[in-house]
Amino acid sequence: MRAGPRRRPLRGEAGGVAVFGLFALALCALLVGFAIDATNLYRHQTLLRLAADAAAHAGAVTLARGGSPAEAEAAAAAMVEQNLPEARFGRLVADPAADLRALGFDPATGRLVPAAGGAPAAAVLVRLQRSHAVGNLVPTHALRAVGLGGWTTGASGVAALVPSRRCPNAGGLVARGTLSLGGGAQAGAGVCLHGQEGLALPFGAASPAGGPPRASLPDPARCTGPCAEIGVAAMNLMIPPSAAWVERLAAGFLNPAVTLPEETAFFAEAGFGPDLEPLAEVRVPVRGLRQGDVVRLSPFFFGLLRTYPAGLVYEVNCPAVPGRPRESLTLGDFPEAPPLRGLVLVTDCPLRLGAHVRIEGALMILRGTADIRFQPGARIGAAPGACPAGARTRLMATGDLALPAGLAGAGLGVVAGGALRLEAQEARRIHGFAVQAGGDLRTSGPLVLEGCPEAAGDPVLPPLRVLTHVMPDLEGWVAPLDPDPPARPLPGTPVERLALEGNRAGG
Repeated sequence: MRAGPRRRPLRGEAGGVAVFGLFALALCALLVGFAIDATNLYRHQTLLRLAADAAAHAGAVTLARGGSPAEAEAAAAAMVEQNLPEARFGRLVADPAADLRALGFDPATGRLVPAAGGAPAAAVLVRLQRSHAVGNLVPTHALRAVGLGGWTTGASGVAALVPSRRCPNAGGLVARGTLSLGGGAQAGAGVCLHGQEGLALPFGAASPAGGPPRASLPDPARCTGPCAEIGVAAMNLMIPPSAAWVERLAAGFLNPAVTLPEETAFFAEAGFGPDLEPLAEVRVPVRGLRQGDVVRLSPFFFGLLRTYPAGLVYEVNCPAVPGRPRESLTLGDFPEAPPLRGLVLVTDCPLRLGAHVRIEGALMILRGTADIRFQPGARIGAAPGACPAGARTRLMATGDLALPAGLAGAGLGVVAGGALRLEAQEARRIHGFAVQAGGDLRTSGPLVLEGCPEAAGDPVLPPLRVLTHVMPDLEGWVAPLDPDPPARPLPGTPVERLALEGNRAGG
């Protein structure tokens, strides 16, 4: 039997399979390398984002504690170094002056603004990058074989202090220490009750009309009393140091070379003069006197004024004289006593308030040890019984303050640099009462607090804010990553041009 013809092997087919296989292996290797290096890029970009957010948070906390913009920027830099030490991750900040910044923040528009004109900084911007600008690209490994040596990436974080919607600064009792309400105290709907370190509520603390108050503290476990019935919220308020705030206002109002935002807000509602003759009667030069100017008087001559021209700052001091009792400032001793309206009074004198004293729409700053004695009928604030229609009244002290509730009228804002005691000898109902204490705040007696709808915020009282991460438009605040990278011999767009900035503002 004859065998059929033998087939010759197709040498060309075998070679084609080999070439195709090598090409497939090279393509797979390239894809695997790209996946590995892309994963490494994503990891580093995530590290930058988390570090930027943490650093911005640390800087904003420093601002909330009363730190300066420079201290906030230093805290942000320290947090970057703590999370991504330069010895391990290389340089991450191209220009500290531009990439670690304490700025202002406008909650209404959600925009960053320069912290200038005396306005306190309220936000911290942190920008980190791996780029040619810092000489620290994200390295590649597998892709290095085809000439792609590194990636460019960056991330930004912005943390801001924004006004609390739950607890406005013009409507309630707020303590940096513990807030303790004595028996008989009640608060109506919309009234804020906040203790940063603790909250003690009496049974029946909620006013029967309108619902419960807005009670809060950072740790609800530190609340005692009918906390569950009222519905105490967990909230960490950023409260400025009260003593520093009051002293800053006193120094600013007394210094003609400084114009604080609080001054602008106060004098916008205070008006000016127009009758300056009472000052001339006690030998005060009135020619050229303008709104916001400082008038310095002794307690005796201040008490002689038949009216108190509005729109001015009155400084009245009682220096201690060895061997002699300290002089005091007496107001409202006779029925014709003029009211104090639309003015600022800065004094270190003990106050003696007669039955006819009326202080409305004014700002009183007590420096040193606050000593207030009064006769029944004296009032600081608007007439009780309803929310005030005019300007608010503010009473501030740099130290501890014991305030008789019988003095408090409607629309009164009180700030104490230290502890504050609010004592009600008899039933007292106050509308729009706002109290901030730098230490503990304790009340005693049958005190009833009612909120005012318009008491959303007071530009003169210390702001009550919460810390949040925001996503403002960063155009103009951060420079582009590698706007002009070095030329590459490879065709097409260099890999270094890839800038993953999806987290432009820490979101």
